[in-house]
Amino acid sequence: MKKYTLKVILIIGSLFFLLSANSAEIYYKKTTQVHDIFIDGKIEKGDYDKFLKILNDIFDITNEEFLGLKSRKGFDEWKDKFELGNLHGLARITVNLNSIGGDVIEAVKIGKTARDMLLETSTGNAFIDNEDNFKYQKCWSACFFIWVSGIERTAFSEKGITLGIHRLRFSHDSYKKLTSEQAQLKYKEMQKNAKSILREMDVPDKFYNKMFNTSSNEMYYLSGTERQELWGITPYFEELINSKCREFSETEIKRCKRVNVGKERWERMSKYFSVKKNIKPKFDLSKYYD
Repeated sequence: MKKYTLKVILIIGSLFFLLSANSAEIYYKKTTQVHDIFIDGKIEKGDYDKFLKILNDIFDITNEEFLGLKSRKGFDEWKDKFELGNLHGLARITVNLNSIGGDVIEAVKIGKTARDMLLETSTGNAFIDNEDNFKYQKCWSACFFIWVSGIERTAFSEKGITLGIHRLRFSHDSYKKLTSEQAQLKYKEMQKNAKSILREMDVPDKFYNKMFNTSSNEMYYLSGTERQELWGITPYFEELINSKCREFSETEIKRCKRVNVGKERWERMSKYFSVKKNIKPKFDLSKYYD
């Protein structure tokens, strides 16, 4: 099995962090209002820990950025919640995917955390590879479990092979040693778990059926219409944000939604990483939102 060199790169201004292991290439870039996490290559054991490390770094550094803003004279008198929401740095975090699959367990763990932290997911974007070839991102097999976890999902495509799914399988070495009865029980349990995960991510059962009707040796590529069915914000969260922004004018609604997404995401990340470290948050963001 081909191994991929992992580089975890964290770039924020002049900050640069690098970690190495045998798995996908995972790196992070930040622009003014957008955090982009990239997962590029085969997903293997250990990638979840690297992904979590990047999220922790985003939280820690954004925390310091916010504290710097908070120290400015007149900060507490600011009334413009839109400006505050854009400045506190968590208005948008997108996981960009380019992977042919790999370890399903690692992918599901990454996906579960992405959903818990209200991250967006994207694939199908154009890029230039290391040999200066023009290519498009793709997300196949195990990668699909990460993509569907996005609280908002996008999947661009010009070749029609952006999203690929097929039947899950166990390791050949272990599965071939089972009796037919043991294999049946083990596989049915796995099917049940896969359906539960996809339903939790608001994926219609038709895609589960497509997945398990396609041999693990083949690939079913979602059509443009099928991609559109999964595109967008997950229903419960869209209705929540709509409720919070319904009193704003049409020109303000988009910014209101982005700010509230950032607020919800901050609260979840703050709770997770603060509890994990057994420390109190450095500040309470909620006081700045009515």
